[in-house]
Amino acid sequence: MTKLKITSFGTSAGMTLPDALMARLGVGIGDVLKVREAAAGIELLPCGGEFEAQVAVAEGIMAENYELLSKLAK
Repeated sequence: MTKLKITSFGTSAGMTLPDALMARLGVGIGDVLKVREAAAGIELLPCGGEFEAQVAVAEGIMAENYELLSKLAK
């Protein structure tokens, strides 16, 4: 688990992401992250580009095959 400390940046607050975490997320300086609430806290996800396109395709496939995927999950 990576711990991040909230620090002051002028009149705002922020966190510094370690290089290893940025590499795992596939992001770099200037990229945008999407923050999503999850059952255990929050998730940081890359925003835009190839990842968003892949998620859109996956969501479409899951929506089209909802009944089949529900049966397979049992």
